[in-house]
Amino acid sequence: MPAARHPVVALLRERGETWADLARDVGVTRGTLRQALMGHTRPWPALRRRVAARFDLPESELFLPDHDDAVTA
Repeated sequence: MPAARHPVVALLRERGETWADLARDVGVTRGTLRQALMGHTRPWPALRRRVAARFDLPESELFLPDHDDAVTA
């Protein structure tokens, strides 16, 4: 994963929310969520959809379509 912070991490900070809040809302453990968003595992399609829906944003604003990594631009 690139050194740039994942957009989801930035959203959590902006909103004063925690990894645990998001994990609970999307139905995974905090550890699973962190691993997927920090690049240790690839975020699977259902997780990407749930995370995007949680923030009411399109997946394309949070994830690259071809690489399952964070959008860094």
